Amino acid sequence: MRITVLTIGRLREPHLQALYDDYAKRLARASFGRPRLKELELRNSLEGPERLGREAALLCDHLPDGACLVALDARGKDLGSEGLARFIAAQQVQGRKDLVFAIGGSEGFDPKIRKIAHLVLSMGKMTWPHLFVRIMLMEQLYRADCIHRNHPYHRD
Repeated sequence: MRITVLTIGRLREPHLQALYDDYAKRLARASFGRPRLKELELRNSLEGPERLGREAALLCDHLPDGACLVALDARGKDLGSEGLARFIAAQQVQGRKDLVFAIGGSEGFDPKIRKIAHLVLSMGKMTWPHLFVRIMLMEQLYRADCIHRNHPYHRD
């Protein structure tokens, strides 16, 4: 199964990129392989609903056919680390070829993305900068793989 992280915007801070890269490197040996990162940017500065609609179209254009879409949104479901590990394992068992985690821009997602997502996932009740969310997601993907392999990284 291929995992892709689709994000609106680019991670330009070198220290944050180094953290992301560290977890990506750790995931190179994961049972689902190293997740691919696709950073998507709008070329013009739109605002409000028009921006959200354009971002939604951009995300949809990059979804592989038949992919399971997980949209990260503060209003989503809080699975916890073990729940996320079970969700990923279930996708593998179902023979899913692609699992896509989408991280929206600073204004969130167009309602269309939440509607087509197989899972709307929250990273907790606190508000996080979307640039941090991609690093937290990578850590959770690494943790999910460790849970799956019974590796001691994850502790209850």
